[in-house]
Amino acid sequence: MLITVLCTFFFASAAAQDASLPYSTESEAEFSAEIPVDDLLVGDLVYINFNIKNSENIFAFEAEIEYDTEYFAFSEISSDVMDVSVTDEGDGTIGFAASMLGEGKAGKESLPIKLVLKSRKSGSGKVMLKNAILVYDDLSYTKFDDINESVNVKVKRASSTSPSGSGGGGGGSVGGYYPSGNIAVQSTPTPAPTDIAPVEEENDYINENKIEFTDLGSVGWAREAIESLSEKGVINGIGDGLFNPSGKITRAEFAKIIVLASGISIDGAECDYSDVPKDEWYYPYIAAATQNSLLKGYVSGEFRPTGYITREETAVVCARTIPQPEATEEDGKTEVLSAEFNDKSEISDFAYDSVCLLYSMGIVSGDNEGNFNPRGNLIRAEAAKIIYTLTGGAEK
Repeated sequence: MLITVLCTFFFASAAAQDASLPYSTESEAEFSAEIPVDDLLVGDLVYINFNIKNSENIFAFEAEIEYDTEYFAFSEISSDVMDVSVTDEGDGTIGFAASMLGEGKAGKESLPIKLVLKSRKSGSGKVMLKNAILVYDDLSYTKFDDINESVNVKVKRASSTSPSGSGGGGGGSVGGYYPSGNIAVQSTPTPAPTDIAPVEEENDYINENKIEFTDLGSVGWAREAIESLSEKGVINGIGDGLFNPSGKITRAEFAKIIVLASGISIDGAECDYSDVPKDEWYYPYIAAATQNSLLKGYVSGEFRPTGYITREETAVVCARTIPQPEATEEDGKTEVLSAEFNDKSEISDFAYDSVCLLYSMGIVSGDNEGNFNPRGNLIRAEAAKIIYTLTGGAEK
């Protein structure tokens, strides 16, 4: 169930002051807050998406959020289009300031902000947007006092039965809602690519001790993939029975996952990136991924192992494991569908063909709003699901 709280504010301004800036002005900004996933267990990360519409001329803003510390702990605030700085005193009050990134500020009709909290206790806790100040390109501003729009987040005990993955999300994707902008992997069977070996048959890194993760309540759509790949040692938890399904995946971590899932040998693999020392755990995996043309470094000679991998970069790596479709007899062109996402114009040129290929095979689709969000970061649950599907696990 999607919980949406929408409140529109129309504030009359004080008259602009002729000789001084900034000055107060009126605004037709619309504030909204939504909880994309509301079937949560203790230990799960809670995503709350804030948005400001009618925001074409906004240059920056400040806001204050309150949360119930009995039920939640602060994790992070982020935005794909804004630079965000945060102050969290640990007392349930979060202050943050956001400003538009470079050329991205032109023509933006909405400004999304993602708040991530960690659930600490079962029950119902409140998260509230208290107030905000919007600053416009001409340095005028509008102050919103006592917004006080709140959402209630319900959390169940970790021992509660987890969702089956059949509810929550709309459209033709796997059941359940994927946090805004995240890759959704189709549930329809697809042939296992010939260039990447099924992990059941070819992977030598088997973990015979199956771990029952306690924080998968909000990612029922990925539970089978996570448990299967974890059992085979392709992807690991973070300790104490936790998987951290919403944690971001680094380039080094994804190199290890794709190498293990592919059954690629790391013996003797070498690479010469300036920022990948030979004594680091990720060196052999990055070297093997590079030698097999799955991952590449930057023109600067770096690999940037600790940088987070984006959704479009993930699509490129996965597409390199898939043989290109054969040409049709009719016109000699490959049968690859155009990726019909609302934000397809934001997909980088280097990644567009790869996204289209995976889209054509039913491996990726848009979120519930029809967006691919190509430059958003891949999370751990998504990484497990997409690798599981690539290796044919979804068919078994």
